[in-house]
Amino acid sequence: MTLQEFSRDVVPIAQLVLTLAGLVSLFLLWNQMRQTTLWNRLSCPLNFIDTELSGRLEAELLRTTTAIGIDLTKIDCLTDEQSSGICSNPDARLAVKNYLTYLENVCAAVQVGAAEPDLAYHVHSVRVEEAWTVFKPFVTQLRKSQDDDDIYRELSKTAVQWSAREKKEREARRVQLEAERKRLEVEQEKGGVPKKVT
Repeated sequence: MTLQEFSRDVVPIAQLVLTLAGLVSLFLLWNQMRQTTLWNRLSCPLNFIDTELSGRLEAELLRTTTAIGIDLTKIDCLTDEQSSGICSNPDARLAVKNYLTYLENVCAAVQVGAAEPDLAYHVHSVRVEEAWTVFKPFVTQLRKSQDDDDIYRELSKTAVQWSAREKKEREARRVQLEAERKRLEVEQEKGGVPKKVT
């Protein structure tokens, strides 16, 4: 085999094989990066409740607010008077700020994409929405006193988004349940029993 025959017959095949190997390598690299990104989002510590920290923050929050006559377990939203009482008591103010800052960090991780949004929603949505509803007057007062509308911005934004999502999911469940009820009524009228209820 001469050099000319080798160049004509073997080199194009070798180039094709090397090009395909390069393309496969690029695809595998892209896939690995995608999986790594997903894993990093899923393993973000803020996706999960740090039960020890969360428990301490909530216990301190309840202790300090109860000490000034505010029972958080019995109210839906702070009044302006209660917000002022928290702001004027250093211990209660610190406890509320620590708790809200913890939730703000969770919400910030969700907003920037560091935490997996669906997992964070299912783990934290109730606490985030409840905290925003209860402490909104406190946050409003804090924003005014410090002339900074960005205080707990991620918390408020995430709470509003998750509240809308929860309402949308609740409505979808209601529509699905109604459709299932109608299907069962039709089956019962026909005298048959549905084989599978979903």
